[in-house]
Amino acid sequence: MLKKFAIVVGVLPAMLVTWALSVAVLAAPAAAAPQPPSVFKARIGWFYTDSPDFPQSKVGPLVLHWAPCAKAGGVRIAFPTGAHLYEGDEGEFSVKKPPIALLSGPPLNPSDPFKAILYVGDLAQPGTKTLTVKCIGKVNDRGPLKTLFTGPLKTEYVRQDVNLSPKGSPFSLNLLDLFGSEPTTGSVIARSCSEPGTPSITLSSPAIGPKGGPAYATLPASDELGTFEGLVTPSIQVPPGEYEAVVSCGSGRVGVGTIGLH
Repeated sequence: MLKKFAIVVGVLPAMLVTWALSVAVLAAPAAAAPQPPSVFKARIGWFYTDSPDFPQSKVGPLVLHWAPCAKAGGVRIAFPTGAHLYEGDEGEFSVKKPPIALLSGPPLNPSDPFKAILYVGDLAQPGTKTLTVKCIGKVNDRGPLKTLFTGPLKTEYVRQDVNLSPKGSPFSLNLLDLFGSEPTTGSVIARSCSEPGTPSITLSSPAIGPKGGPAYATLPASDELGTFEGLVTPSIQVPPGEYEAVVSCGSGRVGVGTIGLH
């Protein structure tokens, strides 16, 4: 009789959030329909980390409870490549490296969670996909690590604005500060737009754009860490002040920040 594995995802509230995922083993007849899993909501452009460097776009590490995996001796959960999920939060992400969640306690304890620090790339399209994740461990606690079994994780990629200019923190900086009326080279750090292959970002704001022209600027990527540089024309049609700027990259809008016009 075949064993079928279904993954269940639970979501807890806001900044203290960790994502809970549990896997149940279904010993069902071959003709029986598999139990539909719940949906993991992956926020496009967000970092799943507890690093203090990400006050504007973090929800805590991803926490996975997969009891059959831990009970079988699993010590890792591997996500597939090509799913716009990247391990770590330091940039220079690899499209060839599968993200890993590590068991946080001793093997064979079904109650111990697996934890992962992840970045959801900005090139991801909104929508739902079923990802196949692997339970990796040692058979009878011996030999090399290998895939013990796999399970389906239904993942919904969603848009939720990142606050790129959070107030009341050491990172409460404008995306840009513009002076005068002449075009100037602007440099913007938007780490939410750091997926490999992202060519540029677009800033849309009343604070930029020539008279009678479009109120946006497109800045090409200058490194792999989410830095973008290009010409920006300050607007002369609005008074000095701080203005909201919508940041778009990859598959679309990722968040908002502020531009200072002086």
